[in-house]
Amino acid sequence: MSIYQTLKNDKETTQVHGSLGKAFELTGEIPKAIEHYLSAIDLSVAINYAEGIALQNNNIGNPLLMMGETEAALAHFTKALETAKKIGDKRVESLSSGNIGIIRAMAGDYGLALGYFEKSLAAAEDIRELQQKMQMISNIGCVYQLWGDSNQALERHKEAADISVLLKD
Repeated sequence: MSIYQTLKNDKETTQVHGSLGKAFELTGEIPKAIEHYLSAIDLSVAINYAEGIALQNNNIGNPLLMMGETEAALAHFTKALETAKKIGDKRVESLSSGNIGIIRAMAGDYGLALGYFEKSLAAAEDIRELQQKMQMISNIGCVYQLWGDSNQALERHKEAADISVLLKD
């Protein structure tokens, strides 16, 4: 009997698939990670588990990017963002907005990237998520740097550095 079959409900099974996806992602077994994230997404959809749909669509994006599947990653991040907004999940909203911003920056769409980073930052501030806030401020600094605005870039990077000191306390 597998671990999934011993669980009490489908939400737990979804969470286990998501955790296995993350474990395989961290060990570099990207195809297995994607397989488990897809199982988590499919089950979440089947049981109408919106939190799972949002989280697992966000989670699958990074391994898809590692595989060079940028459009698929963008589609999953977008689905995560849409679902997170519908259910008021600011954490996934912040994460998926930031991830879409990264894809937009990679494509050279710095204005769009900045907009997504700012939305991610706002959601992170709403839930007082300092790690995500620091990352988005740093990402915003990178956009300004790419635009050649060294003063704005430096200001943002200093702000991110100040937050990193807080995180170490």
